[in-house]
Amino acid sequence: MWSEGFHAFPELPQIPERIYPKTDRRAHEPWGWDDPDRARATGYGITNSLRFDAAQPSAVVREDLYQAWWQSVESSDQADAAYSLHGPVGDQLVLEMAGIHSSTPVEGCVAQAREELFDGLENFLLYDAYRNRIGDGGIWEARSVPSYESALSNWSDCFGDETGISVETPLDAYGHVFRTEGASIDFELESTVAVADALCNQRVGLARTGDQALEIVRRRMARDLHEVTQRFEQLMGAVLRDANEVMETEDRYPSAASTS
Repeated sequence: MWSEGFHAFPELPQIPERIYPKTDRRAHEPWGWDDPDRARATGYGITNSLRFDAAQPSAVVREDLYQAWWQSVESSDQADAAYSLHGPVGDQLVLEMAGIHSSTPVEGCVAQAREELFDGLENFLLYDAYRNRIGDGGIWEARSVPSYESALSNWSDCFGDETGISVETPLDAYGHVFRTEGASIDFELESTVAVADALCNQRVGLARTGDQALEIVRRRMARDLHEVTQRFEQLMGAVLRDANEVMETEDRYPSAASTS
């Protein structure tokens, strides 16, 4: 994107906290977390991760970095920016596997990045399909395991009693705080929700039951998709090595001043 004339994103050190708040990993899994003491101190970690300095108010606005960049592009240049990013509309490489549809542009900067990082777009599609089928897909299929369904129902009742907020899952509770881009996030609300989430999780054993259900589902998936699993593990080993090499290349990302 730099070579196409677009300052696509801020320099790398500015990105991680803006896009990916340093929240507890379990806080945004379907069965949440079970640490009330940490919840009292930090909530889910959302407002703390989005606040750049201690002087900021407790109500913090979450910014989607991609959308912020897109809005900064002149309207007359947006079509060119989209073409540079994704290539021609509809020009896609598609993989259908085990009921999962995966696709990627074949031209543009996104395609170039995936081609380089995964050593081929076909490898990226394998990664994307595996992640959706066994990774994210496994999490959602685990919700149908009877022991987890029962624990989840008990958690929902407990959470409603504690907060007066009606949600079905810890992920919904987290979303109640996280809201959408541009919305104010207040730490008092975050703390109240996170503490109730964690306390109820402990009472009904939701996180433990969820982990057990996920293990059952993923073992079945790994057995049914053994060949794909092996290919994926080999691919990810190579991808991680390549990613480390890319990130260690110091002159890969020119400063804005040098390209303006």
